[in-house]
Amino acid sequence: MKSLYYAANKLTTTFAQCSIAVENIVLSALHANICLWCKYTQSCIQGLHVAYNNAYQILHYISRNVSVPPH
Repeated sequence: MKSLYYAANKLTTTFAQCSIAVENIVLSALHANICLWCKYTQSCIQGLHVAYNNAYQILHYISRNVSVPPH
């Protein structure tokens, strides 16, 4: 999960000029890659969902107190 947060912050600077669609594709690909290495326990899956939502908020400059619907 730390790598997902690290990558989201890195993507924010790297893909700052890209469209939202491109940012979403890159973040989804990153999420899928990290899910391959996760132990499939309920707590791990829930933690990845939380980390993905937080990464989505970081990448799109959404305030942390705003709820993000599932994508």
